[in-house]
Amino acid sequence: MRTGDTVWVYPHGSPRQAVAATVDILSGNGRSIAIRLHAKPEWCRIADGFLAHTEDGRIEMLLSSYPVGPWVEIFRGGHYEIDETQPETRFRP
Repeated sequence: MRTGDTVWVYPHGSPRQAVAATVDILSGNGRSIAIRLHAKPEWCRIADGFLAHTEDGRIEMLLSSYPVGPWVEIFRGGHYEIDETQPETRFRP
């Protein structure tokens, strides 16, 4: 995964809720990431930690990871998965 790549993000264990996002910043050690969501998903609550850029309406998520386990949203501690390929279509509604 690199800056500029398109990825799929969803709440941990819920691949049916995946939405596309762009990697805006990825730390050198790969443990911190800022991603820009392409659309506002149902599970996105702006007041609960996501950063909205009011000048253009972008929704950004800041997450960190540990050696094992899901990505953790840094403001509220929500657990998310980030995949480099779209989850299988059998999981999509």
